[in-house]
Amino acid sequence: MGSKLQRVNREATERYEEDGDFVVFRKELTRGEMGRLMRLFPQQREDGTRDLEQASAFMEEFFDLVKVNWSLADVDEEGNEIPVPISVQAYRDLEASSGFWVDAQLNTHMPIVMNVKDAEGESTS
Repeated sequence: MGSKLQRVNREATERYEEDGDFVVFRKELTRGEMGRLMRLFPQQREDGTRDLEQASAFMEEFFDLVKVNWSLADVDEEGNEIPVPISVQAYRDLEASSGFWVDAQLNTHMPIVMNVKDAEGESTS
């Protein structure tokens, strides 16, 4: 029988791939990390929309908390690939369509981290 009290597994990851590119994200957050993230969750306005600046800050924090690795690399003068360390600044510096792809992977990953239940009450992770 599983225990209700558990430490976070920082080694558990999920990998998302497409056309040779990949990102790897952590599957679990600590209680403190989840609290930091939830404080940034964009509140719904009266018209039903969410503030874009708040949403962007939330996604950057989520990225920062779950990021592990990615395939982003630069190419030197001799044609050798040089891996670009995964960071919030590198995420911000992505070309727009690349950023949209990473955001799509983050949106796919969010229910796993949040342990969201489906209609039958089963965990999506």
